[in-house]
Amino acid sequence: MTPTLEEYAQFLSFPNDPYKVYFRQRIESTVAKLLHLDQVDRYTTSNEGFKWKMIENKLKTDKEKREVR
Repeated sequence: MTPTLEEYAQFLSFPNDPYKVYFRQRIESTVAKLLHLDQVDRYTTSNEGFKWKMIENKLKTDKEKREVR
């Protein structure tokens, strides 16, 4: 037995309002705060991704700075 679309939507707790517009939540600022990034634009790509090698290098240099102190 297969659930109907309405039942399936209820299982997933997915809203069933066809006129409501849903936007993707932006996480860039949250990631920037967690990783202590000063300029988010430097670490993002044109397709809304992150330049992970640059972030990795920054985290390494931050760690080295903390160890020197």
